[in-house]
Amino acid sequence: MSCNKLFNRIKAKTSKGTWYLFAGLISLALLPASLNAAARTASVTGNWSNTVTWGGAAVPTSIDSVTINAGIVVTVDVMNAVSSGTWIKGTLRASRVASSSWSLTTGDILISTGGYLDYGSEADTIPNALIAHIVLSTGSVSYRAGLIVDVSGNFTVRGSTKTPYAFATQSITAATSLTVSGSTSAIGWQLGDQITIGPTSGNGPGSTDSRTITGITNQPACNPSCTVSFSGVPLSRALSSTSPIIVGNLTRNVLVRSSGTVAANSAYILNLAQNATSFSLAQGEFAYLGNSTARKYGITFDGALTKGSISSSTVRNGGYCGITLNPSSSLITLTGNNIYSSVSEGIFVYNSSSNTLIGNNLYSGMGQGIYVYSGSYNTLTGNNLYSNVGVGIYLDNTANNTLAGNTSCSNSGSGIFVSVSPKNTLTGNNLYSN
Repeated sequence: MSCNKLFNRIKAKTSKGTWYLFAGLISLALLPASLNAAARTASVTGNWSNTVTWGGAAVPTSIDSVTINAGIVVTVDVMNAVSSGTWIKGTLRASRVASSSWSLTTGDILISTGGYLDYGSEADTIPNALIAHIVLSTGSVSYRAGLIVDVSGNFTVRGSTKTPYAFATQSITAATSLTVSGSTSAIGWQLGDQITIGPTSGNGPGSTDSRTITGITNQPACNPSCTVSFSGVPLSRALSSTSPIIVGNLTRNVLVRSSGTVAANSAYILNLAQNATSFSLAQGEFAYLGNSTARKYGITFDGALTKGSISSSTVRNGGYCGITLNPSSSLITLTGNNIYSSVSEGIFVYNSSSNTLIGNNLYSGMGQGIYVYSGSYNTLTGNNLYSNVGVGIYLDNTANNTLAGNTSCSNSGSGIFVSVSPKNTLTGNNLYSN
């Protein structure tokens, strides 16, 4: 079936509840059977917490399905917003004046033609003092919930500005602090943030350590340097000119995650949008997403005309791949992201061409850092790949790719592995301790 039929809904009554079939994705959500369940529709613009927004009866409960009508703007303005499956034909947005959290107990978030899930944009960010969370429902093996963006739907994230990673300026010797230098090295870093401290020797996931920031100096300017204190046992790292200490920051004020942490049941994000600006995720945190089912790998760009970008974000603890570029997506841009601790690949480029991957950290995963299978003319520049169980960068049955200035170290496999892949250009890559 065509993806353009994604939101043609077929409703059928059963003895156990109401089934909604969204044609094109074969996405099936069973709404819990209850005399109190309701289909809540927003037909006037307003706040989620205002009963007027929902026709004056009641705000949605955890068992209620939700529809946002075209032309209507609903603002999630509370920390306890809940619903079942949600269909966005208008706009659903996170508040810019109050922290918010919206949890789904079951069912998908479906963003149809003209619909917009707005969790920040370049022109209207989520302020630093606020949080904006979406908690997707965790399902059984037979049904896993998704955040699904139709070909003409829109989903944007723009959290407050936070430098995704910095470099320590000196060795760490049995210490619980480190120093990073420069006015842009630790923008937005705060007490309580989760950081990761990369290796200078050794290999595999255990060579990167995760810690919590307990103190930080010279904020916000970080000029001429910042000293970052962290929890846990003291660490040691031997800095050299060819072995940097990469310090990643995993925490963002805009968070999209599964409600659970079991990979087999994790929710997912599926992007079908065909406009490059319709799917733009920046300064966001995406956690516990993905499983081994096709199109549900984590954050997946799917289809020949699919477009979009992810930048300065964290994709962590993925249930399968962190980010997948699926057949035959192209012209995708991934820049400055921390992709940490995936069950499989950090980034999987599958039969996908002409994509740009710049300055990403791909580390502590159970597969390859970046796996390029088929496709061609992909550009991988300045990425850091370390502490993975597999290979740093794996080129498999692919041609005419460019790998320049990447650092691949402390992986249990090879730094770069090329198999049946002609006419690739490799320039100035730094490979060690693999």
